[in-house]
Amino acid sequence: MQKLFFYSLSFIVLFSCSSIQNRDPASERKEITLVALTDFHGALEGEIHFSKNSQEVQQGGAALIAGYIQAIRSGSGNPVVIVDAGDLFQGSMVSNLAEGEPVIRFYNTLGVSAAAIGNHEFDYGPVGRKSVPTVGIDDAQGALKQRITQANFPFLAANIKDHSNRTPDWVKTSVIEEISGMKVGIIGIADDDTLNTTNAMNLRDLRFEDPYLTILAEAKKLRNQNVDFVIVAIHKGSGCTDNSPSSQDNLKTCGKSAILSIAEKLPRGLVDAMVAGHTHRGVAKRVNDIAILQPHSHGKYLGVATLRSHARPDIIELLPICSALVRGTRTAGCDQSMVEKSTSFTRPVVFGQRVLPNQEVERLLREDFRKVEAIKKQSLGVTTTATFKKSFGSESPLGNLLADLSKNAISRLDLGMSNGGGLRSTLPKGRLVYGDFYAVLPFDNQFATMTVSGDSLEKLIKLGAFGGQGALSFSSNLSAEIEDCNVKNLQIDGKPVVSSKLYTVGTSDFLAGGGVGIADLALRELKTEVFWDDEYILRDLLIAALKRGQTNLDPSSFYSSSNPRIKVSGKCRR
Repeated sequence: MQKLFFYSLSFIVLFSCSSIQNRDPASERKEITLVALTDFHGALEGEIHFSKNSQEVQQGGAALIAGYIQAIRSGSGNPVVIVDAGDLFQGSMVSNLAEGEPVIRFYNTLGVSAAAIGNHEFDYGPVGRKSVPTVGIDDAQGALKQRITQANFPFLAANIKDHSNRTPDWVKTSVIEEISGMKVGIIGIADDDTLNTTNAMNLRDLRFEDPYLTILAEAKKLRNQNVDFVIVAIHKGSGCTDNSPSSQDNLKTCGKSAILSIAEKLPRGLVDAMVAGHTHRGVAKRVNDIAILQPHSHGKYLGVATLRSHARPDIIELLPICSALVRGTRTAGCDQSMVEKSTSFTRPVVFGQRVLPNQEVERLLREDFRKVEAIKKQSLGVTTTATFKKSFGSESPLGNLLADLSKNAISRLDLGMSNGGGLRSTLPKGRLVYGDFYAVLPFDNQFATMTVSGDSLEKLIKLGAFGGQGALSFSSNLSAEIEDCNVKNLQIDGKPVVSSKLYTVGTSDFLAGGGVGIADLALRELKTEVFWDDEYILRDLLIAALKRGQTNLDPSSFYSSSNPRIKVSGKCRR
């Protein structure tokens, strides 16, 4: 299989169509190259890693991504279709301060064909500083609608319906793109669990229908319009540990997931490819003659497949987006752990083309990067002795630190609580700056309190341990044991928790609003208060609490695997 390398071609060549022109579709088998993106999360800048001999290697970033796509367009020999599976904006300061507008500019330049709507597309809420609507005239999806009007490509979600059971007028169900005499139908599918993964206040009057049934109906409509290919962009995903081209038909290293089940159930020949997302993991598989591509997250990989009419698709691979590739390893790439252990590197090549960052894209975003640089570098006056690691599904040093800060954010709180899904980065070792903490909590959540009984607190603890939507971490003054489904020895400040007593928990408006399955618990006595004020942005309150505390932080003081705050054993089905 031919590998990909890139060469710095002109900006015009980068964004022109394939050199194949004037093909007779009736006499030739039709073929396109599909490029998949997903969960970009505003990662326009990329990450810099350093090798053992101090060589600098960049992973991801807009200019490098543009260089790779330039090489694919130049070397693949096919028309190129770029599809994104959602979560374009939320996650970086350069994107968030402009509510995603720089990402739209970048995607317009790349020539993206379509994007699915991810759960985090709703995070910005109304246009402006408010992250959720607080008065009747606020448009809960205002910022998203503004981005959609600026995009040269459609945002798709066939399974989103409004209170009238209709597709909202600001979103499309599918689109047909005509390219080099071929018709490519693209369907968008939002995650049907979006109500649990973003602030429900921004989903006012929206509901999410079954993905499989929606794909089935929409794909049949497109086939009736004689499209040559059907591609589904879906913000649901899976994860496989072996995504090499030689194992594209082997699912043994993949976990069970809805996306694989959907592909297996679809009638053969109805759908050619699925671009998946949401789980931030890698998938490059062929299931039921459907190419499934999920290129991890944050623009660190691209998924590439060749689709052929009336033939099985051929997955090329998940391409690592690297300024240099580690030499001499079984898997090419530039992940931080690989780079730090290496001293030998090689230049990436894609479809015979050398890859270099695209200078026009660098100029396009230069002013955006300049605006945030000074903010990022503001010192917090705190030093960490080691990296504060995060975990989605279990207790971690970072989750516990944020829970402690949540308790200390304002006075008169009994506990603090954080969730694993809200941790978007680690805290690095060394002197912390504002950008470090922003990367951990890029969402503009408001601070909130939840007042719950001792009985309800037990339910929250079990949800965090067994709920499957991310761990719930609690401040250090709480301790408990869970054996199977039973919470034992639950204490706050060394005193047993009383089932009928009320306790006040400091947390985010997302959790207080019922996120990660809290709403499903139907806590009877639950009282919440959200502080709708610029002075109560969660991230900034926690930074203030951080500054009031110790100036040197050691992760081992916040979490020990041998002595966690909540000791869990056994299993529990909710």
